[in-house]
Amino acid sequence: MLETAKPSGYLTLLLRHRHFALLWLSGLLAYFAIWTSNIVVLDVVYDAMHTDFAAALILIAQFLPAFFLMPLASRILDRYDRRHVILASKFCNAGLALVLLFWSSALPVAWIVVIYVLYSVSTTMFIIAEGAILPLIVARADLMRANVLLRISPCLMLVISAAVIAEREIGVVRQDEFLVVVVLFLLSAAVFSGIRGLRSAEVHKPRQGEKLLREFLAGMGYLFRHRELAQVFAMRMALYVGVGGQVLLSIYSEEFFKIGDSGTGLLYMARGLGLLIGGFALAPLLLSKHLRGTSTIRFGLVLYGLGYVLASVFSGFGIGAVALWLGLGFLGEGLLKPITMALLQELTEAAYLARVLSAEQGLSAVVQSVAAIVIAACVTDAPATVLWVSAATGGLLIVIALCVKMRTHARDVSRSAAACSPSQSSASSQDHCLSDTNTCHASCPR
Repeated sequence: MLETAKPSGYLTLLLRHRHFALLWLSGLLAYFAIWTSNIVVLDVVYDAMHTDFAAALILIAQFLPAFFLMPLASRILDRYDRRHVILASKFCNAGLALVLLFWSSALPVAWIVVIYVLYSVSTTMFIIAEGAILPLIVARADLMRANVLLRISPCLMLVISAAVIAEREIGVVRQDEFLVVVVLFLLSAAVFSGIRGLRSAEVHKPRQGEKLLREFLAGMGYLFRHRELAQVFAMRMALYVGVGGQVLLSIYSEEFFKIGDSGTGLLYMARGLGLLIGGFALAPLLLSKHLRGTSTIRFGLVLYGLGYVLASVFSGFGIGAVALWLGLGFLGEGLLKPITMALLQELTEAAYLARVLSAEQGLSAVVQSVAAIVIAACVTDAPATVLWVSAATGGLLIVIALCVKMRTHARDVSRSAAACSPSQSSASSQDHCLSDTNTCHASCPR
């Protein structure tokens, strides 16, 4: 991976970096296919079960596999060419969608859920592999903006879902949409296949015969031995507390305002727009001022938490006010997701990157699920409990933000520059390479 002292602009990344442009377009097609399939599978299961439990079942099938896949995903990505893993995941998803296209109406619900679990496993592999391959495609200084661009697809899906949630009649199955999913995945694979000749010599393959769990735990040991890396990882988990709190979006509209799908669609749009603006407005502003460390993470989490708190405080002004304050809070999520992912990629040595990203996906699934379950369980028939839960969720994020203490600060520029000398060992210099400054971009070891 080539290193550059000055980061490229967004258009430069897309227009002049062919490999990144192919990765971005491939991801755009894949995420649209994933989003479409999630909705259609929910319709199929709901049509078969005729109960709201269908949504919970699909969420479990979507998130739970990531936790059990953690050790296996990192081993696969360390042993095999990551390009081939991404291509295999896309073809696998296309094949599973093809099965559902022809047989979803005839298969029992249990089999549909099993197929969807396999689909989720393949999707998780794609997400982890995409994060692990990005540092091989763009320069270290470009990781932040590259992650912002890669976040476009899921953000757009949230905005689009606002109209779908409001207009789509749940339980009305449109099986021909599975054909759209198949075509999108095949197109995504075709675009991605244009990426060739990536340098992967930095990835050290695990020792033959090393046990799967021991290999994964070695990666976790590496994570916790590096203080800054562990704290960035913890901040990623804090973000997923808020994502788990997304259940509040439907609770506000259905339990508090009694509006239903149209209200939920409005709140989903607020989240999608907040994520987009946070990534494309706040992130470049802070990048231009070289604020990429403790202060940025603390600001983003506080903003995220305030969104939930202020939505509770101003709920008396109607769902429009709730959407406004939640949208402002989601600016913080949009800001932090690409920044913290880029920091993970920058601070993690190449030999351990797949393991760290696998753990991030697996543990995030647990955090999201637990947060959603706890929040839903705390809401009772009394509308006031919705407001208390919303305020408590925001308060928790603010408390976590105030506890963030990273070692590297702006005053440590000169010390960081010295620590990043190529003559230093990887282990010693890695601890000083938090990207609060641009000093280390060109010389810190991977």
